[in-house]
Amino acid sequence: MMKFFLYFFLTPAILFGQEYNFQSSLRSSPSKIIKSYDQVLRKYKKKFCEPGLEKKYDALFTDYQGNGIYIPYINEEIDYKTIRKNLYLLINKKKWIEAKRERLDKYFRLPSLEKGLSKLENLVEKNLEVKYKFDILGMKDSKTINEGKKTFEAIRNFYLNFEQKFFYMHNFGYPVKHLENRKAYEDAKKKGDQQEINRTYFRRKIFEDGAPSSSVYKKDTFPRTIIDTIKLEVLKKQIFVTNNLQYDLDWLMTALPKVQKLGLKHYKRSFKLWEEKVNEAIKFYKGLLSKKKQDSRFARQKREATEEIKKYVNSRLGKVYDYWTERKEIYRSLFALETILFNEVGALDPSGRERSEVIDVVLNRYHNSTYNALDPKQDLVQYLKTKKTDKYRWLNVFLKEREFSFTYYFIPAVINIFC
Repeated sequence: MMKFFLYFFLTPAILFGQEYNFQSSLRSSPSKIIKSYDQVLRKYKKKFCEPGLEKKYDALFTDYQGNGIYIPYINEEIDYKTIRKNLYLLINKKKWIEAKRERLDKYFRLPSLEKGLSKLENLVEKNLEVKYKFDILGMKDSKTINEGKKTFEAIRNFYLNFEQKFFYMHNFGYPVKHLENRKAYEDAKKKGDQQEINRTYFRRKIFEDGAPSSSVYKKDTFPRTIIDTIKLEVLKKQIFVTNNLQYDLDWLMTALPKVQKLGLKHYKRSFKLWEEKVNEAIKFYKGLLSKKKQDSRFARQKREATEEIKKYVNSRLGKVYDYWTERKEIYRSLFALETILFNEVGALDPSGRERSEVIDVVLNRYHNSTYNALDPKQDLVQYLKTKKTDKYRWLNVFLKEREFSFTYYFIPAVINIFC
């Protein structure tokens, strides 16, 4: 499937190669280009995916993560003000988790979702049928509009009752406005206000969360986030189910049966672990506030561990960047695209919709000066042998700071870039 999307990109790219600075000598069939690219890629992996890479990163990540609790800093000192401002949210979150645990204790099994999902699917289909009349058949009369409003209102009314059957998949602060929280964080970064950056990021970590399983790293953050988004969309005054809402509801109808299959014991255990984690964080932050030692040994160790893992990852990414500058433009583009698709979408995308959307985003960024140039202050730049980076747009789009999360030094998926 991944190769199909590389063909999808290559066909127009080869026809209009000048747009992407491809050499005319490479304007041959996509299959030949991909075959030669595979040979280049094998050499790359042999060079960069050496034995012990993951073990080394895991050791650095463990030191960096420590107890896994986020600590905000300003000028290499702990930002106590941000901790104080957000601590009440964590305390409220603990109370919310306790209430959910008490509610789960009243059940012998999780509420059945099968009939509700079937009803929801039927209601969505009715609204989409009216939408087809409106959009495709051009029936834009008041009767069709009223029918659209009525069928969407039916979806809303049913969903607001049905969602209570999977209350254990709701988030703290449900429904959380994740886009607003992310925008506030991005705005703070643009302003360069470190205090506000810390505050908004701390807030995001509290609300953009999930119940942990027995695994240290695995949480159900993603499904909870989607369920937040669905609720916010359903509450909007609209006539028809939007494409995004339809996509999310399709996901919900597939995901909820799997969620229910995990069973009551799973969620009782998960919420217990979640409460323990939040309680641990509350005690930890209260301890920091009570000590207030700006140069505490803990803070110093945390800074040192952060610098070590940043240096390790960025120095290696610098070598990756330099390596691909010495390869042909077409190969750079394929490496950037394939790596982004693998990490942003993954191996499963039956309809191909997500991969198509990601490719569109990358191609748009290639032509946008906001995204196709590295910031000279970006940590990566100091590790580059290549000083004139402007002409390497594909690599810049791929490795520009804060654009693709899997390139962050603190995201374990960064290892995928090398292997």
